[in-house]
Amino acid sequence: MRALYSSLILFNFISFATGTATSHEVSRCPPLTHVRCFDGLTCIRKSWMCDGKIDCADHSDELAHICLKRSSRNNLQLQDISVGLKCPPSWFRCTDSSSCIAPKKVCDKYKDCR
Repeated sequence: MRALYSSLILFNFISFATGTATSHEVSRCPPLTHVRCFDGLTCIRKSWMCDGKIDCADHSDELAHICLKRSSRNNLQLQDISVGLKCPPSWFRCTDSSSCIAPKKVCDKYKDCR
């Protein structure tokens, strides 16, 4: 898993360099280039999804129901997140089906859904 550092200065530098962010910064993640892990704590580059390396602490970037088989062009394809997204039991699913929110993140004064 790509390392995340707790030092604020190092973390901010690493966040900028690697494209990771805490849940408080997730709203600033570029939606065209990044996705949020199901745990709501990390935002990773879309190119890291289904790449065979675990980048999300909850392993949601490598879940079988999100990653599809390689196409005839040998390119890895992603399911449309809005179609068929299944949240873990007891998690909240955003009304636009874009994200699953951990129970402890619901009603915490941060906007997690679009």
